[in-house]
Amino acid sequence: MRQVEITTKVKNSMEEINEVLIKKGFEIIRKSRIEDKYLVQNPRLNSKDEIEDTINKSVLVRYLNTNGEETKKITYKNKKYENKKLQYEEKTSVKIDNVSNAIAIFEKLGFEKIVEVDYNCIVYSNGNVEFAIQDVEKLGILLEYENLEDFQNASTEEIEKTKKEMLEEVKKTGLNVSEDTDIRKAYELLKL
Repeated sequence: MRQVEITTKVKNSMEEINEVLIKKGFEIIRKSRIEDKYLVQNPRLNSKDEIEDTINKSVLVRYLNTNGEETKKITYKNKKYENKKLQYEEKTSVKIDNVSNAIAIFEKLGFEKIVEVDYNCIVYSNGNVEFAIQDVEKLGILLEYENLEDFQNASTEEIEKTKKEMLEEVKKTGLNVSEDTDIRKAYELLKL
């Protein structure tokens, strides 16, 4: 399945976000703590292009605690870009039982940890859409909105149109968000 999502910066505080979304008929459906470690072989981080290329070749070792239930997994995100804009991604994941051991195996295979992305996430739903509000350490508040349709056969134009519509849907809530729909947490933290 090809998934289309947008991630945009939110200029409101967490309290304001909660108030705005609750007034618009959203409710909190889950809260999570996420700790991602990005590992890659032969990292090159000297330019924006090298950072993007390195992240695209990395594996993600994730610790996730959702409402007290822990999950640990390794994920590879096959991201497809056109004109330096993310079009869609295909994820491959496998559950693991120990994050430290998984990282140790990758390190023995020559992988290096390049960045950690740690954040608290609150997912709001109005029954039709879900917005993941992510309070990312060292970065700020982001809103991620995943479209649940399969874009396997969608054209670049269809994907761009969908992303614009998704951003407009977010703006209709009254949240103060940026125009950028392609904020990538690991990339932003690496370029700081």
